[in-house]
Amino acid sequence: MKTVIIDENYEGIEKLNHFWFVYKGDMEISGNLKININLIVEGNQTVRGNLTVKGHQLIKGNQIIEGNQTVEGEQVVKGNQLIKGYQIIKGNQKIEGYQKIKGHQRIEGNQIIGSYQMVKNEQIVKGEQTVKGEMEILGFKTKFSFSFIQDRYQLYFMSDLIKIGCQTHSPEKWNSFSDKEISDMDKGALEWWNRWKKFVLNTHANLVEVYNNDAL
Repeated sequence: MKTVIIDENYEGIEKLNHFWFVYKGDMEISGNLKININLIVEGNQTVRGNLTVKGHQLIKGNQIIEGNQTVEGEQVVKGNQLIKGYQIIKGNQKIEGYQKIKGHQRIEGNQIIGSYQMVKNEQIVKGEQTVKGEMEILGFKTKFSFSFIQDRYQLYFMSDLIKIGCQTHSPEKWNSFSDKEISDMDKGALEWWNRWKKFVLNTHANLVEVYNNDAL
């Protein structure tokens, strides 16, 4: 599939000013789409390949990407969003409907979801995250998803689960593991766990308390 370079001569694109292109209606691309400037789509956007936007993106309808999506600026979708690959947003993201990501998602700014969010694999949000409905991360429903690297392992905190590296268990299960069970998980895991166990369990408990007290 060839790459389409969007410019002011592309069919359906109008040059609004020096910084934005506007697509009047629904945009359907069967292939990879590379946009080297900011883009507004007045209707729905469907890309049956990969999408790269080296600016900001505003979709006034629904967005479907059947491959991967990378946006180097901010993204606003007024409707629903479905990404069948992975998604990287290097600015802020606002989805006014629901969002479904079937791969990995990385947001380097803040994220606001107006309804339901589902991410099949891992999610990293480096700023603040607000979901007004339910979230389903890694196949589990949760009120929050919080992730960071602590020493050697990536940590994921969800309502009822803690994921450390490739191990996902309830906080109660983590607390009950024997030294041998922890040691069998990975080389050096017991030394790490002895150092960070209290921090991990307390951090999760604090997140649960905060989000249970907030009406999302």
